[in-house]
Amino acid sequence: MHNRPTRPISSAGLALGLLLFLLMFYIGSFGYLSSYTKPEPPPFSASGYYFADPMTTEGSERHVLLCRVYFPLIEIDYRFVSGRRPGETLNQMLSCVDVNAGKDWFVTP
Repeated sequence: MHNRPTRPISSAGLALGLLLFLLMFYIGSFGYLSSYTKPEPPPFSASGYYFADPMTTEGSERHVLLCRVYFPLIEIDYRFVSGRRPGETLNQMLSCVDVNAGKDWFVTP
């Protein structure tokens, strides 16, 4: 056997390896969660997906948090891959401000 001196891994190489691992974990976890999650419930539009149950407060909060964490990947997925975005939670839909509030919805002759 040859006794070769072993070279220690440099700190830059270790940092790069750790960064690549974290990047792959980030992308992989988004792929898993966006593919194997609940479809939108019937009252909502059928074009999105949910990271958690949107009908409960805890699920709604988890869904919003994961939408913030995965925002860059959601946009890449929407624009170049699937054309889908996560759906809105019930709280988000109810908190929307109506821009036409106070205006007449019909025109009288």
